Amino acid sequence: MLSIHVGVEVDQAGCAQAWVKEYFGCTSQGQSQEEAIGRLPQALREFWSWLKVHGEPDVPEVDTEVLIDHVEVYKVGSQLSDGDSEGFFTFDALPLSSVEFQQALRYISYARSDVLSFSQDLDYDLLCRKVGRSDRSVGATLNHMAFADLWYAQRSGDASSSEWQTYLLEELRDVSLRWVKRSFRDGEMLATYSVGPDAWRSDGRAEEWTLPKTLRRYIWHDLLHLRAIRRALGHSGRAD
Repeated sequence: MLSIHVGVEVDQAGCAQAWVKEYFGCTSQGQSQEEAIGRLPQALREFWSWLKVHGEPDVPEVDTEVLIDHVEVYKVGSQLSDGDSEGFFTFDALPLSSVEFQQALRYISYARSDVLSFSQDLDYDLLCRKVGRSDRSVGATLNHMAFADLWYAQRSGDASSSEWQTYLLEELRDVSLRWVKRSFRDGEMLATYSVGPDAWRSDGRAEEWTLPKTLRRYIWHDLLHLRAIRRALGHSGRAD
């Protein structure tokens, strides 16, 4: 039997999203707190199956009985049905061990490898297809996921420090220049691109962040959008 600690965020409409402390990024949703919690054992089994595909060590067997040992509830102002999240739980404020940190980094690598595998060789029509109820296309969603890396990185430490600003100036220049160099084609005509006014913005909402919260949200974010893209494409692509 496996005991888990669960954090549940509940919005004003009563919709809920449950998070498993022991497995970064593993969640279930429901129209109520009870429904979200009731779906957690199945969500855990699917999460374990995903981890096993990637060779994660010491994953429980799918028939392992799950005991929800503790439930913590956090009321949020955002709409969970829109794929938002802002819950902050007591386990988000606990120190991370080296083992837990390395575990989270592995999960991050698994999620991104799935995204990269799935996104390769999508043709123009598939990249332009709309995702869910949003106006965002498959291509725009992939772009959003890439820029969200920086957004989450900013929330893992003190972004008001000069250390962060120096890091951005030093590291992002190298990353950006690699793309600039890849874009150059000797002797080719210059291309013209249009970038919308909302290409880089903040939602302006105050929210508490710690490294554990950042890690669980980081993994969840990739998996959330990957599932949405797969639905939009009818499971087309290389990762299925």
